[in-house]
Amino acid sequence: MDIIITITVNMSMDTVIVKMEKLRIIAKWYQSKLWLRRASFSIIGAGLGFAYYYFVGCYSGTCPISSNPYVSTLYGAGIGLLVPSKKQSTQNSL
Repeated sequence: MDIIITITVNMSMDTVIVKMEKLRIIAKWYQSKLWLRRASFSIIGAGLGFAYYYFVGCYSGTCPISSNPYVSTLYGAGIGLLVPSKKQSTQNSL
């Protein structure tokens, strides 16, 4: 996970290094909390699911996902739960 930092001219390099180290600590903590990542992606997915209902939704009732705001929100939250799964390292054993 790369963090992009904009450095202003009036900051000293020591201040920049300290801020970069704090960002690394926060990023490392966030990566170690799988439940937090799952919860945040689930909330984002639920919001996107509701947005899909609101902007694209099917008002005739024939579309099973987009005709009901509860279903589209739950569907988006379920998709959000699948996103932050940890990458598993694969080793080639010969």
